[in-house]
Amino acid sequence: MAFFNALRDVPITRKSEFTIRGVEPHFRSPGHYDAAWTEFRRTQEADKNSVWVSCGDLTDDDRPSTRERRKAMFADRTEAYTQEDKDYIKGLRQQMDIKIGRIADSCAGMVAGDHYRLFANGTNSVELICKWYGIPYLGERMGPVRLTFFRADEKKKGQRLSASGASLQYNMIVRHGRGGGTTNGADVNALERQNKEFDADLFMGGHTHKANAHPRAILRPNQAFNGWKERTIWYVRVGALLRGFMPGKELYPEKKEYGPLLVGWGECTLTIGRPVAANRNLEIMKSVGKTVVL
Repeated sequence: MAFFNALRDVPITRKSEFTIRGVEPHFRSPGHYDAAWTEFRRTQEADKNSVWVSCGDLTDDDRPSTRERRKAMFADRTEAYTQEDKDYIKGLRQQMDIKIGRIADSCAGMVAGDHYRLFANGTNSVELICKWYGIPYLGERMGPVRLTFFRADEKKKGQRLSASGASLQYNMIVRHGRGGGTTNGADVNALERQNKEFDADLFMGGHTHKANAHPRAILRPNQAFNGWKERTIWYVRVGALLRGFMPGKELYPEKKEYGPLLVGWGECTLTIGRPVAANRNLEIMKSVGKTVVL
């Protein structure tokens, strides 16, 4: 697990919107929905006040079982394993340049998930992709990201105010996930249950290929101790850019008799600003979690 402090300057005078998107692409899968990825990429590229994260399964190359079989197959032929890696990496770089190259600078982190490729040297394909594009690698299963927002100096364009309360930290935990409920309610409960002993403002998860977003309110005494301060936590399951049923193809979800997959991604949009002009402190004035289904 890695800790990464993603400093994202948002020029805030009174208020500004910032969006965090979570996605599970499944590139290289027979069911990958390329038109949906194009829609996601264009949306992200056009939105300068945003970041995105990959909740795992960026590519769909392997399963845990096939990784183990590959290791056993090349147990006494390390040089052959290394050569196969080189051939794979060449094609992977060409594909990733096309797929994520234009939005890599707005990616706040990636987890590996279940379907990454394991190399002979012990590293994996998601680690390598992150290294190529300067993206934080958050770990195989989960990792935290902190976004720090600064209030701009209204008199000195482009400069940050250093006054107390002129910045706001927003913590999120990105995880792949495990298991999967057969109902939407079970899926919502699973994401909240997996994170019940972690504290963050936003939890994004993948794995189940379901899509949902739900908030939870937390109350604590305010600083003056004469009322309550409310904090909203969001849980967002991001779906996947993967189709399970296609004419002329018998894909894995159909073979396993799964239900139709929701194609899309998850979002959380924050409205950040000062509730009143005389108040120096930045606050989250509004938050909206949602799923975008195509």
